[in-house]
Amino acid sequence: MFFRKFVVTIVFLISVFQLADPAFGSKQVPAKVSFMRDGNVWVFVNGTEIQVSKSGKAMGPEWSVDGKLLSYVEEDKADPPQQSIHIYDVTAKNTIKIYKRGYFPKWSPRGDILAYKDGTTLNVSDLKQFNNAALGVDGYVWTPDGSGFILSKSGDLTPEGWTGATLYKKVLPQNWAEASYSVNVEKFFSLPNEISSNGSKIIAVYPSDFSYSPSGRWLSFVVSPTASWSMDSNMVCTISAAGRHFDVLDEIILQVGKPKWAPSKDILAYIAGGGRLVFGFKDKDLKTKEFPAFTTYTPENYADLDFAWKDDNTIFVSRIKEAEWSNDFSKHPLPALFVIDTVSGKQTQITSPPEGYADYSPDYIRSADKMIWIQRKYHYQDANIWIADPDGTNAYLWLKNADSPVIYSPKDS
Repeated sequence: MFFRKFVVTIVFLISVFQLADPAFGSKQVPAKVSFMRDGNVWVFVNGTEIQVSKSGKAMGPEWSVDGKLLSYVEEDKADPPQQSIHIYDVTAKNTIKIYKRGYFPKWSPRGDILAYKDGTTLNVSDLKQFNNAALGVDGYVWTPDGSGFILSKSGDLTPEGWTGATLYKKVLPQNWAEASYSVNVEKFFSLPNEISSNGSKIIAVYPSDFSYSPSGRWLSFVVSPTASWSMDSNMVCTISAAGRHFDVLDEIILQVGKPKWAPSKDILAYIAGGGRLVFGFKDKDLKTKEFPAFTTYTPENYADLDFAWKDDNTIFVSRIKEAEWSNDFSKHPLPALFVIDTVSGKQTQITSPPEGYADYSPDYIRSADKMIWIQRKYHYQDANIWIADPDGTNAYLWLKNADSPVIYSPKDS
């Protein structure tokens, strides 16, 4: 009798432990995610947290298309500091430095080549050899088939004023390791010196944040003026894959969520509104552009800070009540998460952070059908990654002292 009671007690305690300990539950999540902790890159794979870098000066992790490799940038202690490209092999659990100078790595959609920048030189590497793919490059994006790039050259200041940026198309030859950087390059599109939307106008100096639509028919990007001006006003733009149709969609700022395409439809979502946040938490409206129609989802007296697509009809958003700016962070409005059904227009609050905490940066793990987000205190410290069902239920702290998650999503998911 005593033995039976002992067994029942042990089973009960184990059950309570599983419910109370978020780390235990995290092992059941079928996901592959990189994240930042104390300046280092970590990964969560097969229910285990693994520290990848140790310098405390790592950044920018990005998954290869097959999820087997993770690239990131690490800054050394030299004077001046120098950045280098590192690759973490998930299977072998080891890291290699592929180039002692480099940043902004991007994997080919075919998964076999990594591109990265060194100054204004764009390099490509298969982790065994590398070559200069193009010179004079400020920004770039792989074309959807992995055959080459769209490159950008920023505008220049001349005696007549600023010129607009220029986009180029570069086809990567089969013998890319031996090919000259100057072959297979042609001008793709020249931006006007100035672009405008809804009465706001900027000089078109710096294109960035390039992203192709799911069909590959459209390319979105953000155009910024000079550095200080870009704090207040930038323009989200699109151009057709052939470079024939260019459109300025709206004014945005860089401190809110970046424009993102829906998972499988050519619908672009972004947070519209100029003016840096220190001028007030207001006039930041989530919009979608389904060519050719626009839709706005942010209610009156609210502002949106970031968002993520769940599927082609559902968006998670981090939302606050509008308020004036205060240098006292304890008086800042604290966002919670909402889910929007873009078909019916129904919007529902799905998180209620504790007093003094806020919910930011929603994202969606398709392989696990889970929503994740960053919860932190009002002073923008003590960040943790939380996880829940898509409707906000069954929420718990998933990854402690963690920030900036990057989810691996298979290409066909």
